[in-house]
Amino acid sequence: MPKGKKIVCFSANRTCHHDDYFLLFSKFIGLNNVKSSFPKLKILFSRDKIIFLDIDYADLIFFPIILLRGIWGGKGIAISVRTEYFYEHKSIKKCFFKSSTIKFFKSFIKKSLFFFIKNFSTTTIVSIHKNTPYQKDIEKFVNAFMFDPQLWDLPYLNIQSDMPPELSETFFNQAGKLILVPGRFNEQRSRTELLNFLNTGNYNNLNFLFAGEMSSSDFFHISNLPNCFVINRYVSNEELFYLMNNCDFIYSFYTNNRPSGFFGRAIQLRKPIIVRENSFLHLQFFDYPNLISVFDLSELDSAVHSFSKSDIFLNKYNDDFAFLSLINGL
Repeated sequence: MPKGKKIVCFSANRTCHHDDYFLLFSKFIGLNNVKSSFPKLKILFSRDKIIFLDIDYADLIFFPIILLRGIWGGKGIAISVRTEYFYEHKSIKKCFFKSSTIKFFKSFIKKSLFFFIKNFSTTTIVSIHKNTPYQKDIEKFVNAFMFDPQLWDLPYLNIQSDMPPELSETFFNQAGKLILVPGRFNEQRSRTELLNFLNTGNYNNLNFLFAGEMSSSDFFHISNLPNCFVINRYVSNEELFYLMNNCDFIYSFYTNNRPSGFFGRAIQLRKPIIVRENSFLHLQFFDYPNLISVFDLSELDSAVHSFSKSDIFLNKYNDDFAFLSLINGL
């Protein structure tokens, strides 16, 4: 990297995957993480090189300045994790006949802004939807692709394992298979379907550990269900690393069409992962030997107990060289 080149990271002013991305990137290069809008504005008018981690959300408000930065020699890389907007809700027909009006216009606006940034700015947009069936649709709006860093970051982060204080070692000695449900419990994680399944009580040989924030009503309800335990708070990387290593299966039965950090970490740890049949995660990672796809959660008990784990898997999603080549191009 050329001498004197200063690189700054722009991320969201909240706790999210941006912090993990920043932690990873800082292992390769020295950079500061900037979360607040006013300092960002000041940096945008400088020649500092910028890695945008929130280009899908708040940082798009800086669109006019991003376009102009080339005038004074400002360059950047923008990493997009929500590029699925570019192949979902594409038509006027879907807009008015499928109750998708808001998503349609969000998609239209985002496509337009990304198109201009790609073609008329000195900022390179990188999508983490690499080698997906939708790549040809997406490449009209982005400059490059790489695999989600959370598919290959663990060797660099050196995360220490830390057991959540709510648990004890004996918790993991209980009979039956233990399924970890990580992250905020919402409809993207098929909340209603999972609650309906748990309400049936047809999971005598399965135990569920929920690790992440949920509503107080969900917490009260799930805590009173058999074979269910809840850690209702933000769970740190160190705690998640401990839980993933000690649970038998990772729940990724999602409703959306995007990569997942929990899923990526589970792949790196070679853990069995439960996904929705024909979902993005199923179709994109079908060759991962520890993938368990179910059409409906009523199939979960039989699918889990008939599954045989494989420890043979070469992680072909490592993209550290692709990231370094992007950085060296700044």
